[in-house]
Amino acid sequence: MLKNPFARRRIRLILATIILATIPCYCIGIFAITLSPTRTALPTATKTATRTPSPTATQIWTASPTATIITATPTATTTGTTTPTFTPTPSQTPTPTPTATTPVPPTASHTPTFSPTSTTSPTWTSTSPPSATPTETPTITEESP
Repeated sequence: MLKNPFARRRIRLILATIILATIPCYCIGIFAITLSPTRTALPTATKTATRTPSPTATQIWTASPTATIITATPTATTTGTTTPTFTPTPSQTPTPTPTATTPVPPTASHTPTFSPTSTTSPTWTSTSPPSATPTETPTITEESP
């Protein structure tokens, strides 16, 4: 470590100057963050399949073996073509907004209720008188020598 007090004081002064010089940079950064525009939601890709039917008329000729009558039966056949399309759909998540609500005061109402009750009657119980139970209590006596 530095033993010279002047060198120590100079290092303290340099470090204090660096710290004080960076404080405005932090303040400007915080101020810039608060003024930045809100981020918008990125568009969400949505796959949509579209089917376009295309009618096609098909004729089937039927001929008899005698070749006297020629009949034609036109049959309409529809052929569906599925064309996948890609449509980006932007979506944004709504931010909940706090709203103040006034609580509804309680209303006074009286509803009579009836509950059954039971009535007890006194009963007599005979008991025998307490009896004495002999117990022995040990005692310590000292013997003299």
